[in-house]
Amino acid sequence: MEWLATLSLGHHEPVCSVCLIKEHCLLASADQSGLIIITCLRKRKQVCQYKAGAQVLHLTYYFDDDFCGGFFFLNAQLRTGSLLVFKYYPTRCTITAGESLELVKELPIAEFSFCRHVIKSGLLVGPRTETSPVLIDIKTFDYCPFSIFSDHQEHGALMAVDLHDSRLLACGYEDGSVIIFDITNPVSPTVTTQLKALEESVTCLCFIPHNNWLVIGGAVNKIAVWMDDENLNYSKVFRNNGIATCVYLSKLIYTGGWDGRVRVFKLPDTDDSNIVEMMSTTDEGVYDTITCMDIGILQDAVPGKSLLKKTTRLLVTGSKDCHVNLWSIA
Repeated sequence: MEWLATLSLGHHEPVCSVCLIKEHCLLASADQSGLIIITCLRKRKQVCQYKAGAQVLHLTYYFDDDFCGGFFFLNAQLRTGSLLVFKYYPTRCTITAGESLELVKELPIAEFSFCRHVIKSGLLVGPRTETSPVLIDIKTFDYCPFSIFSDHQEHGALMAVDLHDSRLLACGYEDGSVIIFDITNPVSPTVTTQLKALEESVTCLCFIPHNNWLVIGGAVNKIAVWMDDENLNYSKVFRNNGIATCVYLSKLIYTGGWDGRVRVFKLPDTDDSNIVEMMSTTDEGVYDTITCMDIGILQDAVPGKSLLKKTTRLLVTGSKDCHVNLWSIA
């Protein structure tokens, strides 16, 4: 992994979310003031900005069934309890007041939650209340009312969620607990696993796509892995406390730490192997606490030009110092 650049995109408050729109080689970023900026990575040029009415906690995107429709949906989760759904038209790119963003829906979710929504397999999962999640069909925007999710308030605030193939939903809580629900039958979800994963709050969850493994990070100096049974199978201790975010690509886990470092972990190959810390970044390119992260293979990149002269595999981190860092990954 190689650090490429530190970008000052126009944020004057800590960056809260970064989102790679891989199909168009775009980067969406948002900060505590509610400013959303979309940047063309090929040209290293801002192409759109929008000022939301409150702090943006998280950004995601998805395409409609018609990939060639000329737009995609960008979702902005606000700390005040709204999730804004925009249509974004890359062909209308302009720096004026976000005229390429069209607000199509505003969905109510929990206020002042730290839990970031996820979108997978046609479902959006986010915080319904401080302690329970909600599932939303992104085609119809219908809410799935699951009362079972409200039965776990003793674990404190809901801090993180992740989905696995619309079958498993993982929820991480303030007391370090993780509960995994089977949502195969959306009318009647069931608890499959409940475990005490960490000694302090869970901050991020990441399912591994090709199996049922779940990576768990939090406010302690370790990551943990659950492997589809009743026990916590592996954990790896490292030097500094606090993982703010984690992502997965090509059999590796990338974590963003409170100490401003990116760490790369190789997951176990067999039942008798363990997590291996492959590397940890140095002071180069590191300025402040990493708050958010995204990763992907850019599908519309032109290697050899501008920032992408070395890679189409990109890791992006946002931090409290208002900057965004780009990393090339092999």
